[in-house]
Amino acid sequence: MFHVKHNHGILKLVECLAEQGIVFSQTQEKQIDVYYKMLLEWNRKINLVSRTNTEETLEKNFISSFLFWSVLIKQSLKPGSRFADLGSGGGFPGIPLSIMMPEYHGTLVDSSRKKMLFLKKAVAALGLNTNVINKRVEEIKLIEDQKFDFIVALAFAPLEKLVFYAKPLLKKDGFVLTLKGKNYRDELIEPEQGTFKITPITIDENWRSGFSPFKEKIILRLEL
Repeated sequence: MFHVKHNHGILKLVECLAEQGIVFSQTQEKQIDVYYKMLLEWNRKINLVSRTNTEETLEKNFISSFLFWSVLIKQSLKPGSRFADLGSGGGFPGIPLSIMMPEYHGTLVDSSRKKMLFLKKAVAALGLNTNVINKRVEEIKLIEDQKFDFIVALAFAPLEKLVFYAKPLLKKDGFVLTLKGKNYRDELIEPEQGTFKITPITIDENWRSGFSPFKEKIILRLEL
């Protein structure tokens, strides 16, 4: 397992990810480095991620985000697609996705005012094509033209609640990506399991062997 260390550690992680086929431009490397340092600085003031194992937690969040990206580039996405990151917290996976996919417009959603302030600062510092909504997900009301082409959620809610919250925000042909354990069906009540389509996306063996936290994980594509 790779461990991120302050200052140069995130660049070492970038090198490790390159071994898995993720290549960054110089601009993206700089954005990732700036974002990482902002996370460390702000995490001393507000609880963006665990303060017990901050660097290890950040590593897992970065790798998870780039795993989402590796799946998204294989989807049929239209130019200018809009996406939302529900329960964005410190910006995962939404900010790394915005760095890697600047051609798409991102929206970070979180109900915490303190986290919202961090997210806005980060988006401005990184020059991202991304906005921030400081609301509970269930409070967001959108007309059809404002809805999202896809939604991402890293550690937002059990599947049952994720489906409930995401459905009103998605376009008719939209989808949700989320990272779950292999026992994900335990998060669904029986009657709901047939009301939407679940497509498990097996994580590439290179990821499983290179990054141990993902050995028991799976990406799910939900069509609601």
